Amino acid sequence: MFVITSPLPEVDRKVIAEALRGALVDLLELSLTGKQVHWSLYGRRFAPFISSSTRS
Repeated sequence: MFVITSPLPEVDRKVIAEALRGALVDLLELSLTGKQVHWSLYGRRFAPFISSSTRS
């Protein structure tokens, strides 16, 4: 494994890590919400597509 050094002080790295962790959590939640919305779409435009694509 590579050792990565940073010119930033430890305190600054911890602040940045917390901010990035929060952003990652928000983006994962947004991604999962978007996936749920994608599969839950309905309406006049989607009804013909859904019914024709689910016919066997």
